[in-house]
Amino acid sequence: MRLQLQPLLLLLLALALTRHNLHAECHSLTANGGETSAGATQSDQHGDSVTGGGGAAPGRVLQDAEMPSLAAAVAAAAEGKNASALDLLLRRQLKARKEDPVLSMLANAWHNMLIAQYWARKTSCSAKLTAACKALQSAEAYLKAKRGAEATAQMKNAKATSSGCVNSVPAQSSKYIRLAKDQIGQTQILMAKKNPSVKKVKKRNPQVKRNTGPGWLGHNDLPGGIMQWLPYGNPIDDCWMGGNWNNNIKKLADCVEGYATGTTGGKAGQIYHVTRADDNRVSPSPGTLRYGITRAEPLWIVFDDDFTFTGLDAEMIIYKDKTIDARGKKIVVGNGPCFAVEESSNVIIHGISFVNCKNRVGNIKIATGPGNTIDGRDYLNGYGVYIYKSHHVWIDHCSFNYADDTHIDIIEGSTAVTVSNSYFTNQDKVILMGHNDANSMDKSMRVTVMLNKFGPNLDERMPRGRFGIFHVLNNYYPNGWGIYAIGGSADPTFLSEGNYFVASGGNKEVTKHDIAASKSVWSGWDWQSVGDYFSGGAFFTESGSSGYRPTYSYRALNALEVPRATNRAGPIGF
Repeated sequence: MRLQLQPLLLLLLALALTRHNLHAECHSLTANGGETSAGATQSDQHGDSVTGGGGAAPGRVLQDAEMPSLAAAVAAAAEGKNASALDLLLRRQLKARKEDPVLSMLANAWHNMLIAQYWARKTSCSAKLTAACKALQSAEAYLKAKRGAEATAQMKNAKATSSGCVNSVPAQSSKYIRLAKDQIGQTQILMAKKNPSVKKVKKRNPQVKRNTGPGWLGHNDLPGGIMQWLPYGNPIDDCWMGGNWNNNIKKLADCVEGYATGTTGGKAGQIYHVTRADDNRVSPSPGTLRYGITRAEPLWIVFDDDFTFTGLDAEMIIYKDKTIDARGKKIVVGNGPCFAVEESSNVIIHGISFVNCKNRVGNIKIATGPGNTIDGRDYLNGYGVYIYKSHHVWIDHCSFNYADDTHIDIIEGSTAVTVSNSYFTNQDKVILMGHNDANSMDKSMRVTVMLNKFGPNLDERMPRGRFGIFHVLNNYYPNGWGIYAIGGSADPTFLSEGNYFVASGGNKEVTKHDIAASKSVWSGWDWQSVGDYFSGGAFFTESGSSGYRPTYSYRALNALEVPRATNRAGPIGF
């Protein structure tokens, strides 16, 4: 039934986006799940709403006959009575993202306050949280009418009204009150960037920047009746996962995010089946992995069984226009040289477990492409994935555990790379972006590191960059770092956005500006933290200006949603 309803719900969403502006009425919910009005609301002939103590807010803020109470829909969904609740929730979310960032952030605060109200509906705080919901709706209307002072007053009212409930409601409700309050504060900061008269807000509440980003609702805490309908919250996985994904495996190529956007791998080619684990590094045989990755034509490479490629004589060098898709199988590469993408492009690597990738010294001959070989390579790198002079490379849902060198090396002008949904453990140096401080060709490098989980026993380079532009988005650092998490030299640009940092041990600083550069030098490097969450004393040392924003479109999750969005990091078993 669930899978059959999905197309209908998507159609409802599409239709909803074509309708005129709608606003849900925020009601308080009684203990039995019914509705009672909390505070009289009257609309005059011009459509203006008057709220108790709030003055006149422009627009139809609290009543709309075309849309039932969103809170009531959530309650009904929890009892299995309203299958359209997904449409109601997502309609508002999708609409908010079409607005400017201030309205989008405030809409998310409203959503989270509404969820808090639902979980507190059987407590004495129900009416207070309902009033907070109404205040946020009024604030939204004032913002749309460009009446910033009145919007700010309503936001302050919502925070003050809900603050006393944090410690007297169920844990689910308390979490969403805190999240809503943080998003209210972030809304005020975003307003301050547009309106100098309210810049003092940022100084008054410097910690509010910890939690930001549009994000979805906290799906793991929604009532059970609706949880089954909501997306997981991971934009990549939500794109292809669900239903019978294996009936359309190439859908994955439509789901890349970040700077590797546009990478299609072997989507334009045939599906190639790996049927055996043996390997010949010079003259590979049909059915082997090396044979597939060295063909001239685009190929989508899948595995017919679980395979372990261990103790290889040479790294697997992947020719252009290839997808290595290990979904549904356990594919392990390690105890020898692993993967390389050299002077190549348009490559997707998905679902591989890299374990103990090792250097190898010797006069090695390796097949690199159709009719091509490298003769006499005397040193094979001990990387998990080595990306050299290549572009449009996407690494997704892989795991990396031990390596002689870094887990991932991106160098020599490589660009348009995304590393996502991967799990890193047990390594000194994790991800390097940029060869050395003298190699200025890496100024063109653009890399996105997103939705990864950095696990135990990692020291540094999570990631480290030189020269280029790097977007570190919605990653989870639950186990701290030995030396630093994000570092660099040679004037790199970093935007750290919506990450969840947990410091452990003695080193609390997330960042490390190259010690060879004086502060007067690195203070001009553009390193910004936007919406990161810091725990355990973690802190981020910013520098430079705040002008950089990625050139691609994306949706940042709220940092508090990152642990859930990354809990499937690494290869996925089905």
